[in-house]
Amino acid sequence: MEECISDIVIREFRRGDRERVNAFFDQMSGETRAFFNVDDENRKVAMKFFDGSPEHTVFFLAEHHGTMVGYLTLFHVDTLIPWLTIAVSEELKGKKLGGRLMEFIIEYARQKGMGGILLTTLSANIRAQSLYKRCGFDYMGTHMNGEQLHLLTFKRPSENAGINKEDLR
Repeated sequence: MEECISDIVIREFRRGDRERVNAFFDQMSGETRAFFNVDDENRKVAMKFFDGSPEHTVFFLAEHHGTMVGYLTLFHVDTLIPWLTIAVSEELKGKKLGGRLMEFIIEYARQKGMGGILLTTLSANIRAQSLYKRCGFDYMGTHMNGEQLHLLTFKRPSENAGINKEDLR
């Protein structure tokens, strides 16, 4: 049975977080780098926050007793369905942190009136695919970059009807 950790705080990045964000990326294993941070790309994106934050992007970190243990980024938050990246620290994998991060970001997107969330994952990342399915994401096929495409849609408060997923295929 998986152990659930407590005392997790999820919040937006702050200007003083650069060192902890770098430490988070430094602790990633080879497998995680292959799944999430190829060529240190997500660290490079995260560092843009400290240099003036990319427009229409929000960055969140999860911390446990002052240590960064998770990462969420929503790109294109000015669109109906933003793009999500998510990562969990190596030492806390299997302790339900990914599920807590997903609950947080889904609620955030709903409160902001978004229509859903889009993400991709490598075909080999079975653990992540299982999490996305448990969170209500549907597998939509293969993205042009070769990764699996997953979509979660929900009714926006301003709409009378939800998004018909069949119309998006």
